[in-house]
Amino acid sequence: MRWMNVEFDPPSDFVEAPSGGGGKKKWLKIFGIGCAGFLLIAGLLTVAGVVKGISCCSDLTNAGLTVAGASVYGAQFSDAARSQQFDTAYDMLNPNLQAEISKQELQSMYGQDWLASSIVISDGVDQMNTRAESIDDIKNIKNWDLKIRMYPEQGDKHLVTLVGVEVIPGAEKKETFEDTNTYKIYKLKVSEENIIFEDEPPAQAVLELHGALQSGNLDRARRHMLARNQGQEAKAAFKAFIDERGELFTRSTMTIKDARYNTSDSATVTAVLKTEEKAATTVKYTVQKEPTRWSIDEISVQEAAPAPIEPTAVEEPAEPAGTEDSAEEVPADGE
Repeated sequence: MRWMNVEFDPPSDFVEAPSGGGGKKKWLKIFGIGCAGFLLIAGLLTVAGVVKGISCCSDLTNAGLTVAGASVYGAQFSDAARSQQFDTAYDMLNPNLQAEISKQELQSMYGQDWLASSIVISDGVDQMNTRAESIDDIKNIKNWDLKIRMYPEQGDKHLVTLVGVEVIPGAEKKETFEDTNTYKIYKLKVSEENIIFEDEPPAQAVLELHGALQSGNLDRARRHMLARNQGQEAKAAFKAFIDERGELFTRSTMTIKDARYNTSDSATVTAVLKTEEKAATTVKYTVQKEPTRWSIDEISVQEAAPAPIEPTAVEEPAEPAGTEDSAEEVPADGE
C-alpha cells in the first residue's frame, strides 16, 4: 500500500548557494515575506526547540535567521569534510581551532572510506542551546552547538560529530529579512559509534505507529502517517490494509532490524513482526520527514513464500519369494 508524502520546501529565494569560508555573502534572504514567511521562521525556531514564546515579528525573524544560519553552516562544513574537500573545510575553522587541529589531523578524523556515500543527518542544536526560553536569550547566543552524524549506506557504525558554530555579528541590516552574520567552526568533536537502530527518529515513528495499533486506537495510529493522508478515503484504505492482515499489526511484537536513511529526510525502516500463531514476518516502512516529525509514507509486507512441495516417495512392492536372481549352479564332474 502506498501513502503519498508531503513536500516541505522553502521558497526558492530563501536559500542561496553556500558562501564557502563564511564571508559576507548574504546566503539567506526572504523577499516579500508576509504572513507565510513569518510562519516559516516561527517553524524554524519550533523545530530547533529553543523558544517557548514570541515577542514580535522582527525579533523573531532575526533570531530565526541566526539559528538557521548556524545550522546550515554546520551542515556545509560536515558535507565538505564528508566529501574530502579538506581545504574548504579547514578554512571554515576559526583561528583558535586551526591552532589546535592541523589539516592533516582534520583529514584523519574523516578518513573512513564509506563517508563519501554517507548521508549527513543533523540532529539539531545541543542541549546547551535549548535552555533558551525567549527571543532575547537567542539573540545573546553567539555559539551554537550542533549534533551532526554521517550515516552509512550499510553497516552498523556511523560518525557522530559535535560541531560548534560561532556567530560573528555582521553589519547593520539594510533589509528587514536579511542575515548579515558570518560563521566559523569553533569546536569539533568526532567519534565513530555503533548505531542503535531503534533509537533513530524514523524507527521511533514506526514503533509509535505499532504501539497505537496494538492498543486498538486506529485514529491515533493514522496520526503517524503523512499529514495529507488523513481524509475519509485514506482512513478507509488504511483500515482495510490493517484488517486484511489479521493480527499481524494488532497482536504482535516488533523488533527493529535496520533503519537506513535514503536522504536526510527519507528513510527505510525494516522490522520483524511476530505473532503467536504465525512465523516472523518482515515489514518495511518508508518514512518521510515532515517539518516537525517523521511520518510513515509506505508499508510493505514481505509475504512468506509458500513452502515447496516435496515429492512423495513411492514405495516399490516387495518381490515374491524365490524370484531373486541366483548364480547358475555348475554340475560336478561326472554328473
